[in-house]
Amino acid sequence: MTANDAAFDHVRQEIADEYAKPYEKPWIVGFSGASQLTEITPRKIVTTMQQVIEEVRLAGHDPAEGPVSIEFLDENEIIEEVLGEGG
Repeated sequence: MTANDAAFDHVRQEIADEYAKPYEKPWIVGFSGASQLTEITPRKIVTTMQQVIEEVRLAGHDPAEGPVSIEFLDENEIIEEVLGEGG
């Protein structure tokens, strides 16, 4: 087994362990094909996160003061605002 094989096995196990945890809403996103992966770029991720942070501020929470709960995001429809309906 190479170092890369061991690293991939470790990451696979970490994802499997995280996915198995009893979250009310899973946060791991799966992709069905490579074409979806090419649509996600680091720039898009950063831009989306900046938009979420701005919406959180507009909803009255300072992200620097602590984490934002899923409930806060849901109550203020922040994900829908940033990603559109069904976001």
